[in-house]
Amino acid sequence: MRAASAATEASRAGVIRWVRYRLGPAVTELGRLSYHQRGLHLASPEPADLAQRTGATADLALRSGPYAVIVAGGSVTPKVGLRRPLHSTALGKVLLAWPRTGEGGAESLPPLRAFTDRTIVDPSRLAEELERVRIDGYALNDGESAYGIRTLAVPVLDHTDSARFALAVRATPDLITADRKDWFLTQARTCARALEILLLPPSERGSAVVP
Repeated sequence: MRAASAATEASRAGVIRWVRYRLGPAVTELGRLSYHQRGLHLASPEPADLAQRTGATADLALRSGPYAVIVAGGSVTPKVGLRRPLHSTALGKVLLAWPRTGEGGAESLPPLRAFTDRTIVDPSRLAEELERVRIDGYALNDGESAYGIRTLAVPVLDHTDSARFALAVRATPDLITADRKDWFLTQARTCARALEILLLPPSERGSAVVP
């Protein structure tokens, strides 16, 4: 199967290690990027540099069904390969707010599970949140996945205004404070522009989202 072959090739190239594969758009995307020598190994230094500059954890993710799959990261303990629900994460909100053709937004998700009392579990509220994300140009997760964690995420857009990837900085509210939010967003957007150049062919590149 072509997707399985692409996934195997991506693994051999050192792009990402998986304990268990789930065939789908994420595997196909990884294989295509690797095949065209635009593999995620080229992008890995960017999240690492972002993490070093900000003191936060940096995660790069793409969408696979109702999950955001982390494909590169910069932190002491990178969680590459981890799948996170779309509705409760900043990464996921970005991928939902700028869906690719055929992926769908909030209406495409299964019943929404609560992880904390801040998790959005009402589809209509989630749709409103995604509209705000599109207007603001970024997503916020403030204790919706786990208490004491604050995350900001921005899209890596292609020429169709779809998010190929989502990039996030994640830390405690003591680090990502309200006063420093704009600074963190500037750092993340700068990194997202670099990732767009590294991961997308010139004809498929989009424009940075800046409100």
